[in-house]
This record gives sequence, C-alpha cells and structure tokens, in this order.
Amino acid sequence: MHNITIRVKQHDQEIIAAVGAAGTGNCLLAVRTPPREIIRPYYDPIAARPGETGCDPDLYLNPPT
Repeated sequence: MHNITIRVKQHDQEIIAAVGAAGTGNCLLAVRTPPREIIRPYYDPIAARPGETGCDPDLYLNPPT
C-alpha cells in the first residue's frame, strides 16, 4: 500500500491539484479554470517520477523543459 499525496496550488484564478501515490510516479493532475471547468492537462510522465518534479502542481505551472 502506498501513501497518497495531495498538493494544491492557486495561480491567478486557477486551482491546480495533483494527487499521487508516493514513490510510484502515478499522478492525477487537474485544473479548475475560472469558468469552473475541470481540465486534465498533459504532462511528461517522466517528470512525475520520484527524483524529478514529482506529482506536484508545478507539472502544470512550471513544466520541466
């Protein structure tokens, strides 16, 4: 069983949530936009792995290059 991590950040009028299983690289990334829509933005799955950005709202806010 893995610990679940939940990280949330607000940027402008968007709310970004990242939910993942610690140490697995599995990540659910979602953004609530000002018109109250939920989007699931693309991110590089390698960046969600441990030792990289990890499962964090920064996958959307500051994606690795």
